[in-house]
Amino acid sequence: MKISIQSQINQAEARIQQYKMSDLFSEEEKSKLVKIAEKELEILQLKAINEIEVINPEIVK
Repeated sequence: MKISIQSQINQAEARIQQYKMSDLFSEEEKSKLVKIAEKELEILQLKAINEIEVINPEIVK
């Protein structure tokens, strides 16, 4: 599962770079597409953080 999420993160990051560098879209369209992809990236990163396995957790009191 971790590989899948990392793969999705890489894809979202690549998509953001493609949108930023593309000449196919107007600046307004680029901005919208980048915002959507960045939101997706943020969600994926949070999902990846939640899957981090802690091996010797310390109990904080």
